[in-house]
Order: sequence, then structure tokens, then C-alpha cells
Amino acid sequence: MKYSLLLFFILFAINNLLHYISEKVIIVIFIVFLFFLMNFLSNIINSEFKLKIDYILNDINTYVNVVFNFLYINKLFYLNLKSFKKNFLSLNCILNKKVRTLKFCKILNNKLNKINSTSNLLLN
Repeated sequence: MKYSLLLFFILFAINNLLHYISEKVIIVIFIVFLFFLMNFLSNIINSEFKLKIDYILNDINTYVNVVFNFLYINKLFYLNLKSFKKNFLSLNCILNKKVRTLKFCKILNNKLNKINSTSNLLLN
């Protein structure tokens, strides 16, 4: 009876050990299978995903370039407009000085003509 009870415990231990090992082996095989499946699917998904991401990033890059070019052109336009306004105001100032000088010269010329005509009348 002892012998059969000991044999029963040994067989029970071996059976549990085999179940434990087989469960671990099945779990490891399942994990390896899932690893290769995920690796395969990730390559497929990554290639499609990368294409979509590249397409989206190219679109974003295009839009950003358009916006920055527009802003840069507007900045240059406003800088040129500001420079044009500054040059126009300085030119306007110079022209006003010239006009005043010409008016002064005209007034002076008129006075000289009056003096000349008066002196001619006096001399004649």
C-alpha cells in the first residue's frame, strides 16, 4: 500500500510537472507566434502608415510653406511700402524746399525787375 501511494504521488508530481511544462511551452509558442504575427502586421501597417504620414506631412509642409511665403511676401511688401513712403516723404520735403527756393527766386526776380524798371525809368 505504501508503495502504491508513493507511486501515486510520484506519478501525480510528474503529471503536474508535464502539465506545467506543456502549459509553459504552449504559452511560449503562443507568445512567439504573436510576436511574429505582430512583427509581420507591423511591417504592413508601418509601410501603409508611413505612406499616409508622409503624405500628411508633405501636405502640412506645403501649407506651411505657402503661409510663410505669404507672410514673407507681405512683410517685404510692407517694408517696401514703408521705404517707399519714407522716400516719398523725403522727396516731398526736398521738392517743397526747391519750390520755396523757386518762389523766393521768383519773388526776388520780380523785385529785381521792379527795381530795374524803376531805375530804367529814372535813367531815361
